[in-house]
Amino acid sequence: MALLWRLNRELVFADGSNAAIAWPALLVMRIKLTPADFFGVSEEGAALTTVSTSAEMEINGITGQLRIINSPLLTEASLLVSFLDGPFSLTGNEVELEARVTSLAHFQSTVNWISDRLTSFLSVHSGVFHEITELDGELAGQKFSAMYPAASYSVAFAQVTEEERIGAIRSALGAPKQDQGSYARYVAACHYFQQAVRLVSPQQVKFSPYAVHAEVLLNLCKSIEALISPTSRDDLRKKFRALGFNDKQIESQIIPISLIRNEIDVGHAALNPAVCSEISTLRSFVDRSIQNVATILRVVGARIAAGEELLIPLVEQTSDSRLKLVKRLAAYLAKPSLDPVKQQPHIASTT
Repeated sequence: MALLWRLNRELVFADGSNAAIAWPALLVMRIKLTPADFFGVSEEGAALTTVSTSAEMEINGITGQLRIINSPLLTEASLLVSFLDGPFSLTGNEVELEARVTSLAHFQSTVNWISDRLTSFLSVHSGVFHEITELDGELAGQKFSAMYPAASYSVAFAQVTEEERIGAIRSALGAPKQDQGSYARYVAACHYFQQAVRLVSPQQVKFSPYAVHAEVLLNLCKSIEALISPTSRDDLRKKFRALGFNDKQIESQIIPISLIRNEIDVGHAALNPAVCSEISTLRSFVDRSIQNVATILRVVGARIAAGEELLIPLVEQTSDSRLKLVKRLAAYLAKPSLDPVKQQPHIASTT
């Protein structure tokens, strides 16, 4: 998840007010973590993520998906230490801690600080993705919970009628053919688009799609690049005009996709956080961009299928630089990693 696009949870009090709190105040916080199996907790229906000794795996040769179907759990995690001058207790995947906070801002920063340690920092040290699924507690006896602000969300669904569904299937069957010069470039662009929508598919992912909106936009940008291979922003404008899009459409709906990719924590790291309203706008524009890139691909695909050669043909050629890099990588894999004691397990492929 891109850093700039990440929201902090907002603290919500059960009675809607924190006016009666006298500072400093006692904070009691309870947290539930995933994945449960990492902490030695069996959770029905949850995917296994951690191998302690041995594992039995299942690979779907059609979809390429794999999962651990059986692996002995470690014993339930247990830890009791002093942290933030108060008790920190871990039992299984549940944490309870106490701390003194001196203001509302200190309260918020403490919650964020603890959250970072039990998610991002723990992921670094364990090599496993960790997330908080429950966070609540009491501040000076007042109950609170931590939730992502509702104002940050936009909702995008694939709303389809029966007629549109059949129309989509018919159009897909009538898409460009393999013997057309534009086909290879067009299908590459469609593959990148498919990856973008895969990242927000409820059938494919089990987390909030907003966790990967930056990656969605990156794949949309790659889809456009695969389609027309722009050498500059002016070249992009020229090529989209040739595809039938007007200047207003290009400037307001297409150019910003590459602008976000280059400037707002997609292709490059951004360390300064954005405010909630900015993140909401960014996410809404990504939702819009999914629709826009789909429209571009449909328009271009229909014209190619009708016999127009709109795209520069792809010439199959071996990249010498890529081959050299892959050979170097193969050699590097034979050398010890930065942590030679804890090597990543490898799964041997079988036929």
